[in-house]
Amino acid sequence: MCSIRVTSALYLSVLHAKTTLYSLSVLYSDLDHKSFVGSYYLFRMKITGNFSEEDVSNAHIWDITIGLQFIPFFFLSTIGNSLAFRYFVSRPKNLPTILYICITVVDMGTGMAHFPIVGVLLNHRQPGLFNVKAFCTFWTIFFSLLQKFSMFLVMLLTVSRTIKIVYPFAEVKKRAVPAVMATLR
Repeated sequence: MCSIRVTSALYLSVLHAKTTLYSLSVLYSDLDHKSFVGSYYLFRMKITGNFSEEDVSNAHIWDITIGLQFIPFFFLSTIGNSLAFRYFVSRPKNLPTILYICITVVDMGTGMAHFPIVGVLLNHRQPGLFNVKAFCTFWTIFFSLLQKFSMFLVMLLTVSRTIKIVYPFAEVKKRAVPAVMATLR
């Protein structure tokens, strides 16, 4: 069931990207009859969900394009965050440094969480690991927690920096910021 949701979500996102790119090309081309009919066809296809074999074939090309674009970003993200992690670990442990360390770890985890999607995109949408219910459940929870934790850490960093700007001589204690943010729920 989860693999069907992931596959259909990926297909719709690729279809949306294809429609958006096509709409942009129509916008900048001459508005002749053929481009009008093509944009109408894509609009109707998006609304009704009727996909021809040509649409599925074109979606596979987009899958490969998106999947191949994930790979260099994965390596850049891993290398960049590893270097940032190494730098911040060697610094004195004040609140911003601890938050930056946590942010680099969460970002590396987010990059690694995208890797199974690359496998699905490059393997003709075969669910692979997403066909295993335990993995699918773990991945969904893991990815959701990473996103929420990343936003929370950036918010903590923003609040601590704002306090430091407003009250430059006040010391922001490491334990106070998470405690205050937990009560704001």
